[in-house]
Amino acid sequence: MKFMPYMQIILVSVMAMVICIRLHLTSLRVFLCQAPAASRTRFICFRLEQKLLAVAVIDLLPKGLSAIYTFFDPAYDSRSLGRLAVLWQIRWAQAHRMDFVYLGYWIKECQKMAYKAEYEPLQVFEDLIWQPLKRKEP
Repeated sequence: MKFMPYMQIILVSVMAMVICIRLHLTSLRVFLCQAPAASRTRFICFRLEQKLLAVAVIDLLPKGLSAIYTFFDPAYDSRSLGRLAVLWQIRWAQAHRMDFVYLGYWIKECQKMAYKAEYEPLQVFEDLIWQPLKRKEP
């Protein structure tokens, strides 16, 4: 599946723009919503009263859960809703006696992924095995 970056698209008409947006939304819908019939995908909604603030998409696995994607209302960015979603997932996994919460790919140099290294204990898949993350002493 390939997402088309908006910054690289030159739209020549309103109709072309509508088609591009529909293609993007279709790709997103396939990515998040069209799991196999046996899927254990869940959408966890975080609300303030009736207002939807964030959604975390997770897959339930035999020994844990996998955090697929989280999105939130940018107007509530100061509430750290992404971190709230991770903490909720950790607590939910503990309550269901699951061993792992998989936060997905981590690129050390990517600032948007830095939050993933804030949780412990932390393992990384390196040299074809899961092992504790080696942290440098300050």
